[in-house]
Amino acid sequence: MQEPKLVFIVGCPRSGTSWTWGLLSSLNNVEPLLMSDFPTMENAHVSTMKTKEGFTTTETTVFYSNLTDDEIRHDILIKAKKNPGKSLLEKTPANTLKLERITALFPEAYITHVIRDPRATINSILQSTFSSGHKIANNIDEAIDLYLAYFEAAEKYDNYENLTRVRYEELLKSTEESIVALAKFCNIQVSEKEVKRAVRTNRNKSQTITSNDFRKGIADSYKTELSASDIRKIETSLSRIFETYEYKVQKKYSFQKLLNKAAILLQNRH
Repeated sequence: MQEPKLVFIVGCPRSGTSWTWGLLSSLNNVEPLLMSDFPTMENAHVSTMKTKEGFTTTETTVFYSNLTDDEIRHDILIKAKKNPGKSLLEKTPANTLKLERITALFPEAYITHVIRDPRATINSILQSTFSSGHKIANNIDEAIDLYLAYFEAAEKYDNYENLTRVRYEELLKSTEESIVALAKFCNIQVSEKEVKRAVRTNRNKSQTITSNDFRKGIADSYKTELSASDIRKIETSLSRIFETYEYKVQKKYSFQKLLNKAAILLQNRH
């Protein structure tokens, strides 16, 4: 059977992967992969991924299940046969840590790596509590370590020709243009009308019916929700990531510069 057309969305939790999934899954030539597409998968997370009311989760977590590579490939090929010409979409943030397995099993698949300012991502991680009581990280140190682990896993694929990096801030600023560019990269045919519909459908709307599992904050709310010391800690601990992803850090002063600034202030007072 012909290789299936696959698009995997990966990225650190709370970086915008669900929104990206919602936008792409709203396109005519895209069909999301569901847990029900893997009938022998054992999963205690939810009983049904898609209901009449909506999605209970956007993640299949199939690469963290009991299924072997052959079983996963078999089930995806069946789904592809039922949806000829369509791209199958899978979104599980933790698949960032499974890229070696995914790219070996589906070398022609497209990988969409969503990134977001580490400060905003970590703040969202700390502010979010799932309805089950589960937290992604219990403190800032755990959140920093998590972001770093995802960065290092994805960094190995920086030059992978089938991987594109989507910046959350750019997606927020120029949503339609970003969808068109992403669809083009993933070889998905789209029209202007359906792109506008996808944006309208996903505007200010949670992707699942368990909306209390997701936090709807402001893109840079970290500026008021994180302390100055926590922001400095993130910037210092993840300095290489800020440089790689080209996110600006707060202006830093050396001790001598601080003394000079203080001296100037005192002089002006006199």
